[in-house]
Amino acid sequence: MRRSLFFAGATFVAGTVVGGVASPVHAAALVPSCRVLAAGRNIAGQLGDGTNTDRSTPVGFLLPANESARTVELATVEGARNVSVLTYSGRVFSAGLNTHGQLGDGTTVDRSTPVSFALPAGEVATHIVAAGNTTYVVTSAGRVFGAGRNHKGQLGDGTTASRSLPVQMQLPAGTRAVRVIPGAETAYVVLDTGQLAAVGGNQAGQLGQGNALDAAIPVIIPLPAGEAAVDAVESRGSTYVQTASGRVFGAGSNTFGQLGDGTTLNATAPVEFRLPAGEIATSLHPGSDSMYVRTGSGKLFAAGYNAAGQLGNGTTAPTPTPVQFALPATETLASVVVAVDRIYVITAAGRVFGAGANQIGQLGIGSVADAATPTPMLLPAGVQAVEVKPTLDAVFIRTASGEVFAVGGNEFGYLGDGDNLNRSTPVRWGLPTTEKAVEISPAFGYVFVRTASGETFGAGWNSAGNLGDGTYENRSSPVRRVNPAGSRIVSNRSILSKHSFSYSISCVRSGTLRVTTRSVGSAVRPAVWSLSVASANCGVEPLADTVPGTDGSVDFSNLPVYVSGTSTPCLYSLLEAAEPFWDVMYSDDAYALIDDAIVDAIVDNVSVSIPPTVPNTGGPGTTAPVTNVSPVIPTSRGPAVVSLPETGTSSSRSATVAAMFVVIGVAALGMARRRPVLRESRRR
Repeated sequence: MRRSLFFAGATFVAGTVVGGVASPVHAAALVPSCRVLAAGRNIAGQLGDGTNTDRSTPVGFLLPANESARTVELATVEGARNVSVLTYSGRVFSAGLNTHGQLGDGTTVDRSTPVSFALPAGEVATHIVAAGNTTYVVTSAGRVFGAGRNHKGQLGDGTTASRSLPVQMQLPAGTRAVRVIPGAETAYVVLDTGQLAAVGGNQAGQLGQGNALDAAIPVIIPLPAGEAAVDAVESRGSTYVQTASGRVFGAGSNTFGQLGDGTTLNATAPVEFRLPAGEIATSLHPGSDSMYVRTGSGKLFAAGYNAAGQLGNGTTAPTPTPVQFALPATETLASVVVAVDRIYVITAAGRVFGAGANQIGQLGIGSVADAATPTPMLLPAGVQAVEVKPTLDAVFIRTASGEVFAVGGNEFGYLGDGDNLNRSTPVRWGLPTTEKAVEISPAFGYVFVRTASGETFGAGWNSAGNLGDGTYENRSSPVRRVNPAGSRIVSNRSILSKHSFSYSISCVRSGTLRVTTRSVGSAVRPAVWSLSVASANCGVEPLADTVPGTDGSVDFSNLPVYVSGTSTPCLYSLLEAAEPFWDVMYSDDAYALIDDAIVDAIVDNVSVSIPPTVPNTGGPGTTAPVTNVSPVIPTSRGPAVVSLPETGTSSSRSATVAAMFVVIGVAALGMARRRPVLRESRRR
């Protein structure tokens, strides 16, 4: 269906227009528009509110007017206190630490008010990667631009000089970047040719070039003929590449046999991770000096460091030849999550099996003994896990019913059960029973849970105000984050660092108005029915779309439910463009939406036409034409009973009089059933 969106004097919030100026968007869908809320430590201005003051109540990240937040990217290493926000217009805005120029604004000055990552004119950002003090941006043209630290040549511009203005990575001619994968001092780029380019530090030979020389211009990691890279990861000086055929190749550090090639020799050229014959890799899961590969048969194979038994093969010996993670034969692997020296597997039955380090009880098996054989977590009977999120000393489990359980270290109370005691058996995280969890966002000593209602609850360390509950007190029972009234949180991010701060993307609560047209009568229908919806009290300018004249429906999605910052409902009006010989009736005058739901609106198009006359064929002396009137059945209000003259049997006078009464009756029926708002006569 075609969609024409015209916005004048308005800005999107949650995919709608609520003040300011916005540009037309692609016809395929309404573009959501949200703001970023931040709380916690702000020593470098990373909250982006124009100050360096810690905040216990979320403040707005100061995006320019008309910019709508799409994603938030936090720096990935300890001490990198900066944040970048990608907007729907394809721009990047950053705040915080800028020692190496990683904010890309042409300076090395820390910023408390967000600045624009200075992409060249015409470049539209589609993805951000913040790797410590270096920032990479992928654009819609398949180019990569970077700024910040460049001591290993990781920006790929041919130099080792740090850059405060973005420079373009020198990818091979004729190639386009699909995505960027950061390493510690390296960057990997999956190209549209199926090649993997690598640049930066190479001290262990992880760039796969047969040497240990750093590279300031991207090099291609050599793969066997016919192999195309689809994914890559780097972990502690080792690089792993998954190919389209389901093979895995690695290079770099191999002290514990983590490359899985049967040796413990570092490899400066790629070697194959030796999966058993017939096994096809589907995903990579790096550990600390170990590697796990999931295969299409539903098995998990691992190699490398194993001191705590984290490879799950019943031993604590390192292994350079991949071994199978020993799930019980009755269990089918559904998902894998690897933490430091431990691993969790969710099975199709919703059970969680863990192996590895368990010194604080974080495997949830009722003891603090390490487990070298996969052991089931002691969740309550009947509970089915759907998500596992580990931290350094604990793990959080979301269930199919929307509950959250937690186990492990609890110094700051983030297990959320009301005290600060460590737990080796999972306890219920104290989410209100009226809320259902949809996302867990753990950090260092604190955790957030986002719920289906668009709220956020947090527990744990809060000395920087990072929980956003208006206090600086640690919380051992979950508290509600103080979000703006009428808003919906769609994403939470926090950092595993002592520099505790957190971000939420907040949108006005949104719903969908589904407009369905139904037509009754014999008048010639238009090719399309042209519709528009608008909301005066929420500032939503008319949104236009069409439905085929053969009838159908269209969804107007991402419409705000409440006036921004309030609980006042947005009221939507509906208008259909006039068409000759048709009248219109609406199922309501004003439509109030329901959060995250579809509200139906019915438009009945009713024929009120007088078709061309037809000759009377009743016999001699009755040659005067008789006007025939189409029956009218407005289905949304119940069928109208209309008696028509019988062509060919009535006299000219009686037929004409009957036709007049029918036309008058139909017109009266239409007027009686039309509502006073948005009613425009269609009869011509």
